[in-house]
Amino acid sequence: MSDETKLGEAQPLIIRKITLWRGEIDASSHALANALQPLAEAAIRLQVFMRYRHFRDEKRAVVEVCPYTEEEESRCHAVMSVAGLKIS
Repeated sequence: MSDETKLGEAQPLIIRKITLWRGEIDASSHALANALQPLAEAAIRLQVFMRYRHFRDEKRAVVEVCPYTEEEESRCHAVMSVAGLKIS
């Protein structure tokens, strides 16, 4: 905590719209690595990354990601489709 910020002091809140990309994959870590490989090769940084098991089928998992910057978001459409992700 910085000297300027005091406990209980209101902090500014910034809200911005993001694009969340979602896809279903096998629940194995190998499938996760394969899904993220195109993003890594394109050097797309992520500000949101979530992976959780599918509720109805434990052998499936859901991956949700959001690029870190608007610039990365604008160039990631082709990369995300290669990774099997679609806009949620």
